[in-house]
Amino acid sequence: MSDEMKFSRRGFLMGAGVLAVGTAAASMMGCQSESTSSGSGVASTPPAVDEYKAPGVRATATLEGAQPIPPEEPPANWDGEADIVVVGTGGGGLAAALLARDKGASVIVVEKQGEPGGSTQHANIFVNLAGTGTEQKAFEFAVPKFPYDRGNFIRWAQPNFQFSIDDDLFGNVAEAAGECIDWMQGHGANLACIGAGYIPQIVAKGEIHKIMSFKEITDKFHKFGEEAGVEFHFDTPCSAFVVEGDRVVGIKATGPDGEVYYKANKGVILCSGGIGMNPDMLKKYIPTAYEIAVMGGPMPYHTGECTRMALGVGADMSGIDSWCAWESEQDNETGDWKYFWGARQLTQLPWLNIDIRGKRCNFYEWDEFSSGDSVFYQQKEIPFYSPGEDRARTQVQASRIGHRAYAIFDGKFEDYMWSIANPPLGERRPTTADDPIREQSLFNTDWRVEFQNALDDGRIKKADTLEDLADQLGMDPQVLTDSVKTWNDNCAEGEDSGTTYPYSKRFLNPVVEAPFYGSKIGPRIGKTMCGLRVDEDLRVVNNQGKPIPGLYANFTTAGGICGESTYGTSLVNSSILGGNGLSWTTGYLAARTACSD
Repeated sequence: MSDEMKFSRRGFLMGAGVLAVGTAAASMMGCQSESTSSGSGVASTPPAVDEYKAPGVRATATLEGAQPIPPEEPPANWDGEADIVVVGTGGGGLAAALLARDKGASVIVVEKQGEPGGSTQHANIFVNLAGTGTEQKAFEFAVPKFPYDRGNFIRWAQPNFQFSIDDDLFGNVAEAAGECIDWMQGHGANLACIGAGYIPQIVAKGEIHKIMSFKEITDKFHKFGEEAGVEFHFDTPCSAFVVEGDRVVGIKATGPDGEVYYKANKGVILCSGGIGMNPDMLKKYIPTAYEIAVMGGPMPYHTGECTRMALGVGADMSGIDSWCAWESEQDNETGDWKYFWGARQLTQLPWLNIDIRGKRCNFYEWDEFSSGDSVFYQQKEIPFYSPGEDRARTQVQASRIGHRAYAIFDGKFEDYMWSIANPPLGERRPTTADDPIREQSLFNTDWRVEFQNALDDGRIKKADTLEDLADQLGMDPQVLTDSVKTWNDNCAEGEDSGTTYPYSKRFLNPVVEAPFYGSKIGPRIGKTMCGLRVDEDLRVVNNQGKPIPGLYANFTTAGGICGESTYGTSLVNSSILGGNGLSWTTGYLAARTACSD
């Protein structure tokens, strides 16, 4: 964003997916906030969630919502026919559709939402650690060293994922990434490779806020697809596969006018996102997330029906218990999996952060830097492949009793926000009437509305005394008052003591003025990395490793790209490509395979 662009104290965005603090770590992510996986083509109502039995633990899921969805036999009459049927219009679905048309295939796309873009429209950066794109080669970038070498790259990456990724799949995805980004630019995608940060990143041009950076690109690729003859059907959730013999030959969906059947002569490509809003699927396949995540995600429509449909035709699952948690969320202790967005950044700022025992929950040391009239912070000496600040926060919280930490601040918090960083939340953005942020409905762009919502539903507690605040938070009052006293002493002395990672003096804001505020915070799901097992060319396979004829999937409907039992992630935003690049690249690769098959 240009230094000249500013927004007012009243109008700054509360819901951006990247804190002003920690921008170096955030800039390395393939996308920001919940922006990374493909759009969904399936019904959007999530299963009900059980009541809590203990903090952070959801009780007993019925697992009914994890059952395979059986296929159907071919109908007497099809409502449409094409070589390729794509489910979902995130980056992966749009790439699959347009590439298939480029290769001469006819294409039908179904999308359960009313518009294209899925999660990808919220993305920020296309990361490619392999450096296989043309512009990255011009920077002479590749990991672990330039020039790119497949064997060296795989050997470097595997330890980050417990050596549990299929080498052939990993290598193919790394190489397809460069091919995909070159292809996207060749089609007129307004993207550029820049050398900012630790890695040449491919970013969307233009003055658009990070939370909607790729909306322009997804809108363009939808338009490109229409102009190329792709047949799009919105508000049309997919509900079952149609199978003939052992082959998937089409899909059943529900359109605005009722049930429809679309035939796929070459194959069906699933680009429908993950399973993060399906508690039953989480409990069965990602139990760590089920137990400790504050809520599901990343988007409300990632409910996993397409995954269940594939299970119904014999698909295997990969990436068991693997998920990405790189942001905190406030916990209202209801088990409500409503998709919150707006107020969570407030409680991610560096307040007094403690666990239920009063132990500090700091992580990393901080450096200060300025840009124009703004002040930002980044962690000291963190390489680009480090877990980084966002994910460090969630892992610290998840390791504590109840899988939660507590953010404590007082009635002067708004003044302190501006002393912590300017701007304190998110990044500067235009505030014009046509700002793309205003087009979405996930959160209110007035942060005070979102703050009040958090107070109303209990995600943030408010009290006139620390003892009352402790009672509301379920803490021992003595623990909280002692912790606040120690903190206030540090603030008065101007030096943070008693913690391995002391705060900058700028963060030492005392908790003295009523009303007092507190929030129980914990990891939220950024992406689910468990999904359908695919071979190295994105064919969905059964538990014998044999491809299911006619069925393909991109990530994150597919799983295993960050290995087995990978919690929190140990690389850039869950994979070598980040979520955004992963979606586009693997949709592209799946279509390339389906057309050649």
